[in-house]
Amino acid sequence: MDNPLPIDALRKIGGRLLDVGVAEADLRRMMGGNQARLLGLD
Repeated sequence: MDNPLPIDALRKIGGRLLDVGVAEADLRRMMGGNQARLLGLD
């Protein structure tokens, strides 16, 4: 089975979400902001 690396999968998903109209700020929040907050990094 040829699975993509996690970072490659996230890039592909992010690009597709942008293509369908998700705002970049919302995408950044989903992919980075929430996780950083949960880890106490923000």
